[in-house]
Amino acid sequence: LAYVMYTSGSTGKPKGVMVEHAGCTNILHAALAHYGRDPSARFGMMTPYVFDISFYNIFCSLAVFGGSCVLLDMPTEAEAERITHIAGVPSVLAAIRVPPSVLHVEVGGEALTRAAADAAPAGARVFNYYGPVEVTQWATRQPVHEATSVRQLASIGKPLPNVTCYVVAHDAPPGAPAALQPIGVWGEPWLGGVQAAPG
Repeated sequence: LAYVMYTSGSTGKPKGVMVEHAGCTNILHAALAHYGRDPSARFGMMTPYVFDISFYNIFCSLAVFGGSCVLLDMPTEAEAERITHIAGVPSVLAAIRVPPSVLHVEVGGEALTRAAADAAPAGARVFNYYGPVEVTQWATRQPVHEATSVRQLASIGKPLPNVTCYVVAHDAPPGAPAALQPIGVWGEPWLGGVQAAPG
């Protein structure tokens, strides 16, 4: 195990999720393949360490980029203006002033809104991620463009490397086999692969 994260998710009943090193390593390798090393990167950490995204913020900034991680509780204006990457939930992104120095914005954990997408500075690359704690934080990624429609904002994109994702009909009768949904049809995501926690 790498860590245990307690979450209630949508059930309201807290449970311990056992996240393994293989899942942590995979999500960091996906970030490295996506961004490459960049020692000048400054990752702005918008959430407390008790949230699963803090693992990604800390280790992505230090292990992947080789840069630094800045805690954004009360950053000075100078610190905030040098941040190049942020990752957080859309509601926080929509409520803050994102420094113009930010080049990469990663959001997940909630439905992406137009207000959150528009909070990114002009020219910044925005990515919508999806995944519960049980799949080491994020399992899928979707690039968001300025022309992306509100309907397209709901897209969770494609699976990260070594992650499987199937969308199945959510109204199948008990005991019936799950029916895969065609592209563009809503359903229930079934996730697996190396990032899935045991149990």
